[in-house]
Amino acid sequence: MTSLIGTILIVEDDPLIARQVQAAVRSMGYEAPTIARSGEDALRAVAEASPALVLMDIRLKGEMTGIEVAALLRDRHGVPVVYVSSFADDETLRRARDTAPHGYVVKPFTADDIRAAVEMALHRAKLDAEIARSERWLRITLDCIGDGVIATDAAERVCFVNPAAETLTGWSHRDAFGRPVDEVFRLTAPITDAVNESPVTRALRERTPLHLPDGTELWSQSGEVVSIGDSIAPIVDDEGELLGAVIVFRDVGERKCFEARLAGEIAPAVATISLNAGLVRESLATMREQIALFGGSEGSRAALRITVEEAQVSVDELHQGSERLRALVRNAAGPAPVPIARIPL
Repeated sequence: MTSLIGTILIVEDDPLIARQVQAAVRSMGYEAPTIARSGEDALRAVAEASPALVLMDIRLKGEMTGIEVAALLRDRHGVPVVYVSSFADDETLRRARDTAPHGYVVKPFTADDIRAAVEMALHRAKLDAEIARSERWLRITLDCIGDGVIATDAAERVCFVNPAAETLTGWSHRDAFGRPVDEVFRLTAPITDAVNESPVTRALRERTPLHLPDGTELWSQSGEVVSIGDSIAPIVDDEGELLGAVIVFRDVGERKCFEARLAGEIAPAVATISLNAGLVRESLATMREQIALFGGSEGSRAALRITVEEAQVSVDELHQGSERLRALVRNAAGPAPVPIARIPL
């Protein structure tokens, strides 16, 4: 399929009006080589040339109306459409509006009417394309990260579930969409507070982010219980309107098993180091007492004191090392939770 940048397709069954529209379009510097007389002709022309815009009459020859053709062009090709019609009654406008057109020009029209409609439609189409690219990039990014992500609207209904969240919850994006988040993101009792308020409700009510506490468990659709961790944050726009919440979570079950295993393996060594450090400290204290009691030459006492002090430094370093090892065991699963904040849009 060839792509003619700047080409505009005219769909009009009245030859005189079609030429008027074509002249107005060409005066703006755009190409308009094709005039389709029917809906079927319009569909073939778009499939072959992929125009930047379609100027569409509503009453056409043949079995299809312009509104029906515009709906097909939107669904199949995403081509923007501007209606050019002599009909402006409520029913026609309602049916046309349902196809999300980029403009509507009422006959009779002037060249300036066509010019204004075309420029506005092409500008809007460009903005729509940029938004669509940003949305695709964001969706791909969220789909690729390893953490589960669930987004809700302000009514706490699910509007997005990424693949990691699908795996953990057992809910597909399609099945979860529009459901109350508590049906999809089901947590065991310890996570709820005294009034049984879910963390999502609390984050939205207080408009503040919160971390899921230790011991939080997710009950998947299949009945499997998974230990999870991470955070929930409200989504707020630039004007302060609350749009919903985003939940970011991960399976921490393997981490907890690793912590327990590591603690079991290292704890005896830590205890031995601490015990030996204590014994050596006691011995050094005894040596200091003996120096004070039995004396000796000043030089020998000074040398002995230096030896004792150096040994004391080594013992202190040993003790500090054992404490660092204890901390390593506590934090073996990874870094502490990253501080979160409200997510602005």
